[in-house]
Amino acid sequence: MAGHILDWSTTAADNDDADGDINWLEGQKPSTVNNSARQTMARIKEFLEDIGKPCAATLSTLAWTCTPSSGNAPSAWTDGYMFSILPNSDNAAGANTINAASLGAKPFRIESGVNMTAGQVQANRVVLCMYDSENDEVLGISGSVADQLGFVDISGTPAANDFARFTDADTIEGREYSEVLTDLSLSTSDTPQFTGIEIGHATDTTLTRASAGVAAIEGNNLYTTADDATVANYQDNTADKLLTTDIVWAAMAEQTLTDGANISWDMDAGIDFTVTLGGNRTLDNATNTQIGKKGRIRVVQDSTGSRTLSFGTSYEFAGGTAVTLTTTGDAEDILFYDCISATRILITSLLDVS
Repeated sequence: MAGHILDWSTTAADNDDADGDINWLEGQKPSTVNNSARQTMARIKEFLEDIGKPCAATLSTLAWTCTPSSGNAPSAWTDGYMFSILPNSDNAAGANTINAASLGAKPFRIESGVNMTAGQVQANRVVLCMYDSENDEVLGISGSVADQLGFVDISGTPAANDFARFTDADTIEGREYSEVLTDLSLSTSDTPQFTGIEIGHATDTTLTRASAGVAAIEGNNLYTTADDATVANYQDNTADKLLTTDIVWAAMAEQTLTDGANISWDMDAGIDFTVTLGGNRTLDNATNTQIGKKGRIRVVQDSTGSRTLSFGTSYEFAGGTAVTLTTTGDAEDILFYDCISATRILITSLLDVS
């Protein structure tokens, strides 16, 4: 009667006739020694082929069938019987079974006592199988993404033994939430944060959490709302501010200069300006000049009109001659300025705009 390696015993004396093809009886004939030794080698080779040379496994609904590679199997399911398979398909969710070497179907599971979820066994990924007589089931050790760490999924309700499951972009579930956060050096009482993440090859280039909502590289904050420019920041050219389109347009709002015998002009106060003349006036040299700044001044005559405007020493005009304003009541003239230097402001004009 043919035997199998699982027929052997851990008690040496019981192995004299444990295998029908191997004769280690007391007083055996010398001529039987070589055949028994060779058959012992064959049994070991059969075992190695069954676990190291995957056989094709075919799925029909939830039922798997296969013939282990050695072609030899125990006469019945025996505790510890091992073989490897190469599935032809992903498994479906439910009570999968496997029938190896026509020994009869047994529950086929990745986790003892738990039916498989879909995809825990995957096509063309080797699965090492072992029969467990205590629970009368075949357990698979899968090389797929659903291996013994637990099935990884991105949807649905987490199972008790899931290694990690993400139900949405912001939530980590599956393993106890606090355990995952601890592993990742995150806080359970605050928004997940990071500490000391290296972002380059240089050891002194680290990304850290400076404070709530604030990341920093080497102690330099990447961004906070304090970095946003205000209208005043844009108008007075405050350094190191982030500019948004709404601030740009708000900064373009026309600013009113105070009428008086001498009209003061703080260039930091805006970009476009206006003034209504109530008498003959002088536009003083601008303060807080910003080289390259350009804009306009809308000069309006009051209802009386005939008001003149003189200019400080910093203003320059085409041909060196200052512009003469329109003097009719309520007339408007547009003076365009271009700040060339702190003491040179070029003025061009568009007169009698109506």
